[in-house]
Amino acid sequence: MTAQSYLTSTGTPCLSLTQFRVRRVLESLPGAMVWLTLAAPFLLVSQVPHIAHWLLPLYVVYWMIQYANLAVRQVWEFVRMRLRSRADWLVQARANHGEDLDQVHHLVVFPTYSESPEILRQSLGAIEDANYDPQSISVCVTFEERSPVWTPEAIAELEARFRGSFARFLTTRHPDGLPGEERVKGANLTWGAQYARKILHEQGYTDDQVIVSAFDADTRASRDYFAALADTHLSNPNRDYDAYQPILLFHNNVWDVPAASRIVGSIATFWTMVDSTQPHRMKIFSSHAMGMTALVNVGYWCKTVIPDDSRQYWRMFFAFDGRTVVRPLHTPVYLDAVQAESYQKSLKEQYLQLRRWSYGVIDFTYIAEQSLNSPKISFWTKAVQLSRQYLQFQFWATAPIILLIIPRLVGELRPLPFDLLAGFISPLVAAISNVMSTIVLPIGLTVSVAVATLLLPKRPEHKPWWWSLKVIVEWLLMPVIVPLFICFPAIDAQTRLIFRRYLGFRVTVKERTSVPAGTELA
Repeated sequence: MTAQSYLTSTGTPCLSLTQFRVRRVLESLPGAMVWLTLAAPFLLVSQVPHIAHWLLPLYVVYWMIQYANLAVRQVWEFVRMRLRSRADWLVQARANHGEDLDQVHHLVVFPTYSESPEILRQSLGAIEDANYDPQSISVCVTFEERSPVWTPEAIAELEARFRGSFARFLTTRHPDGLPGEERVKGANLTWGAQYARKILHEQGYTDDQVIVSAFDADTRASRDYFAALADTHLSNPNRDYDAYQPILLFHNNVWDVPAASRIVGSIATFWTMVDSTQPHRMKIFSSHAMGMTALVNVGYWCKTVIPDDSRQYWRMFFAFDGRTVVRPLHTPVYLDAVQAESYQKSLKEQYLQLRRWSYGVIDFTYIAEQSLNSPKISFWTKAVQLSRQYLQFQFWATAPIILLIIPRLVGELRPLPFDLLAGFISPLVAAISNVMSTIVLPIGLTVSVAVATLLLPKRPEHKPWWWSLKVIVEWLLMPVIVPLFICFPAIDAQTRLIFRRYLGFRVTVKERTSVPAGTELA
């Protein structure tokens, strides 16, 4: 075999044929189980109908319980976000930490490739408008050298606009093709953070003083983001190996995107909201933050894999012997929902974005390997983490589809000969399933629609009044949108791993037809 033949999705070359084979089994396992899971209801009905009679309704009962739990957690986090948005976080941070707050310095790193100057200017403008001392914030925009958009002239124009707006406004260009790097965001992030750290050290800052926020180019910080982050960081005794996660609201262009993009963005928001109520399950997703000490000790970001955010959590988890926790900030940042230059291209980009997100399934192989080399972490902790990783992507790809087909399959089952199972247990489980579906599903959907609607920024003037109704009614498209733009991309990503059709990094197209405004929570 050639050296190229030993490559897998892990981002590091295999050292032997045995290691290659083990990795291939591990990376193929989730995809194989997805297809087996999708086939399971049909196999049960055709081969063991006496089991299908109670197992399929029981599956529905399980997910109705989970859906009720998700709805409660959405409301819980929404109320907490509203209450926190009414507090003056800068005053609170000052009261909690006094002069220690003055020692904190924020570094915001924006890795940039093809994002437009207007999008980046608006993201930088949000930092200018933050309720925080701008002289305690440094910004580093790190441009890919191969960028088709960011010429030296365009970079100079951006520097002229924001020079003097912060303590430091740094720009750098990440060279293409450096040894040990792939064309992934983590490589650019690492380059920018290392460059900024050197400058900060020259000016007397230590790693203990610096909190690093890794923002996508379209990320707009809320007014309270930096104060809430500083307060959370200073209050955290484990700050040297924890990370911080804001709530992600895809609201920058939410009134201008197709319904599919708007609903998918809301589902992603719900994901971070629900996880914020259970930090022991939370992982890094998209824009995030951590102390410079933790960042340096973990070796910055991974420079060879596409899902740099989730992989960063796992790198920290194993580097710090399982002590890493992602601390929720309960404070939002605002991002773009997917929008291209046409409706059809927007839908395509939405599919591709979800396929890239679901490609985080490749962490399964990494977790399994690292678990074997981490004796200081208990077996139970590693087993729980590995199973959660597997089940998350398994359910992502399969659960909505199975829930859609189960009612039809159950309706086609023939009555069984009378016995205890057929005469009592199976009808009881089926009745519970029907009752819970009738009650939980509409209530849960109503809760999700209400939370999503209340989180929306004010309707812009260029949209007619009936759009306020449209964004509610379009949730009826969920049975179509979820399989097409949630499940199918996940199935696609996991199936590719079976056949070694690995994904390369691509930047999601982001267009805006209006200026984002009024995104702050009421």
